[in-house]
Amino acid sequence: GDMADSLTDAAFGRTFCNPDALAESQKKLRHDLRTPINAIKGYGEMLLEDLEDFEDGEPLRADFQKLLQEANRLLSRLYAIFDDGRSAAPTAFAVPDEVAVAAEAARAITGRILVVDDIEDNREVLSRRLEREGHTATTASGGREALDLLKQQRLDLVLLDVMMPEMDGFQVLAEIKADVDLREIPVIMISAADEMDQVIKCIEGGAEDFLAKPFDPVLLRARIGACLEKKQWRDSQRDYLDRMVEAMDRVERGQLDVRLETTGSDVYANLYSGFNLMVEGLSEEAQILDIAQTLSGELNIDTLLQRIMAATTQLLDADRSTLFIYSKKTDELWSRIAEGMETKEIRVPATSGIAGEVFQSGEKANISDPYNYPAFNPEVDLRTGYKTESILCMPITNKEGATVGVTEVLNKRDGVFTGRDEDRLGAFTSQIAITLENAQLFDDVLNMKNYNESILKSTSNGLITIDTEHRIVTANDVVLGMLDLAEAAIVDQPVGDVFTGDNAWIADIVAKVERTGEPDISVDTDLQLADGKSVSMNLTVVALIDIDDEPIGSMLIIEDISNEKRVRTTMARYMSKEVADELLAGGEDELSGKNQHASILFSDIRNFTSMSEALGAREMVGLLNEYFADMVDVILEYGGVLDKYIGDSIMALFGVPFGGAEDADDAVRVANQMMVALRGLNRRRIAGGHPPLNIGVGISTGEVVAGSIGSPKRMEYTVIGDTVNLASRLESANKFYGTNILIGASTVGELTTDTRTREIDLIRVKGKKEPVEVFEVLDHHIEATFANLERTLEAYDNGLAAYRERDWQAAMSPFEAALSANPFDTPSQIYLGCAEANLKTPPPDDWDGVWILTQK
Repeated sequence: GDMADSLTDAAFGRTFCNPDALAESQKKLRHDLRTPINAIKGYGEMLLEDLEDFEDGEPLRADFQKLLQEANRLLSRLYAIFDDGRSAAPTAFAVPDEVAVAAEAARAITGRILVVDDIEDNREVLSRRLEREGHTATTASGGREALDLLKQQRLDLVLLDVMMPEMDGFQVLAEIKADVDLREIPVIMISAADEMDQVIKCIEGGAEDFLAKPFDPVLLRARIGACLEKKQWRDSQRDYLDRMVEAMDRVERGQLDVRLETTGSDVYANLYSGFNLMVEGLSEEAQILDIAQTLSGELNIDTLLQRIMAATTQLLDADRSTLFIYSKKTDELWSRIAEGMETKEIRVPATSGIAGEVFQSGEKANISDPYNYPAFNPEVDLRTGYKTESILCMPITNKEGATVGVTEVLNKRDGVFTGRDEDRLGAFTSQIAITLENAQLFDDVLNMKNYNESILKSTSNGLITIDTEHRIVTANDVVLGMLDLAEAAIVDQPVGDVFTGDNAWIADIVAKVERTGEPDISVDTDLQLADGKSVSMNLTVVALIDIDDEPIGSMLIIEDISNEKRVRTTMARYMSKEVADELLAGGEDELSGKNQHASILFSDIRNFTSMSEALGAREMVGLLNEYFADMVDVILEYGGVLDKYIGDSIMALFGVPFGGAEDADDAVRVANQMMVALRGLNRRRIAGGHPPLNIGVGISTGEVVAGSIGSPKRMEYTVIGDTVNLASRLESANKFYGTNILIGASTVGELTTDTRTREIDLIRVKGKKEPVEVFEVLDHHIEATFANLERTLEAYDNGLAAYRERDWQAAMSPFEAALSANPFDTPSQIYLGCAEANLKTPPPDDWDGVWILTQK
């Protein structure tokens, strides 16, 4: 309908009837009209073939044949109307027998084929036909997408449409044939326009073949099969040569363990045999050549250290080795690789141990009995179970003679390290210094590059860089959002075309800064947007110069100082986003302090102090970051507010600053989900060879005082009160009861959803007179974490009821039943022990069953 309407448009008529553009216009129109007809034919032919698979489909055959006949008639009419004297209407023709035979043979040859056409119907028809033939079809809607796919995927053939917008088939073909990695991929050009000059142009451009639309399925199959068969033959020959080239290249790099498998008796088998004999003759030089190659070309310092240590271990036939690098900043020797050990990074003082001794003296150390050597520290062996029997330690010096590191090799496999080992390691370490310095320099440059890119992405200011031709080179996401423009609309555009009208003064300032070299600052000015709105901003324009002090352009720094952002930026320095939002909505009085009903959650990692003593600083920080990331995600998912981290503890608020009907429910949901998330974290830790974590969670609900607390220079929005203290005490009480989640009776009373809990005890916390009922939350448990939960709870409840009635004998049996169902249920163990003790020594008559919690 859209195409038919366009034919009646006056502008189209003027173009179409223009004598200078008549031929080209007619050709384009004929192509555009033929395209949908070709799609109808393609679908019709496939549907006609599909009838063979359906018993009831035969009555439809005549209809489909008529559809194809009418499509051919319509195509003929189009050719008659738009005949330019060089092409004729397509006619049905009989495919020669040899072509049909070739097409049938081609069915056995399948491949990965890329279909490139800007019309979706054409792509779908051709792709479906290819899939029916057993091929794997990939599609692209344009030339640039096709080139990207060819570079990303391994493809065997390209079916390329000639007429496409932006980048036509000839241009795509030219780029394919110009690319050394793509030129061997065969291309069959396909077009609804079949003029001879186009066919010639396709073949001259490097295409394997040309097919005019609509194409005959048998002919298409035959030509695809021929192309794929030729490519397979070429690939086979190239594979022989590539393997030889690859093997020779590996030999040149010192990898003398390469062998080429010989099969048959052809010229390649003889060539491979000769190559293998040559490599075997070089075996005595293999180790030295391998070491030299290991050092060359590698700039990633982690990979370099790994390769150096692997080569050192192999060279000296040792058990393991470590390369220590000296850090001037910390006066330490550090290593990111320690072969055969879990530790990924170790740091020791530059004066510590054998490595420190060698580093300070600059003299090698060959120790055959480390345990009797004064500088040797056996604690690492005791901790890891490893037995150090011999050590060879060698200083690494740079070209200035300064010691920059130490190589330490442990446990010669066939005895002790010899003088020959010392010479080999000495020669090796003489090559390490320059390579390490280059890698460290590259690492520093890469870190700086990543640092600069991170600044560009994370900065809240808009940044635009401009070259000496006054064209915009880069624009970060902030400025694109500020101007409401796509990157393509601003990058590579003249600055005068982007900043026009009321914003034209910006281009004038850029020219001024380029001319004078002096920065220009415009404070609290307006940037007019296309929608009529404006942005208050501070604009700084500075000149950019290279290392030779030559100008390379200029940079615009746009700071958005619109009122709301100005307030938010100021407030974000000392309070959370939630509090900032509330202040903006309600004013400063909202922060002055007020009573609020809330649920407070505390969580803490069990035995973290002892765990941290066994961890290095880096590993401990990494562990906390991973743990906090999982836990905070859960808190935020259920609308909680992260108040603060206290070491390895977390304090979260529910109902502050905004209260809700399900604050207590959300706090309990978070506690349950924290335990679920912990199980996932522990699975990752156990898989990595690390011990699992355990946490305790305490929740209390009640009145708190919420507000800004601190000095005038540094304020913190938080909550205080007995409810906060109780939540902290409940979290700590988990350690005594062997539980994970404890909540107070006030929290239980406000739950609106069914939650599985059991009463644990009556406790009186430090500083409080009235006892508090304490409950354990159990919804997070699975069979693996709490066996026979129902049986255990039923017996436990019976025991607790008898215990509260002071019937110690009657209480013991249910608690024993609970422990029979789950021997690890600590509350049942505690009450059983108390019942036995009370049976022997009854408590006084005023006993109320309250446990006094004296510890925090």
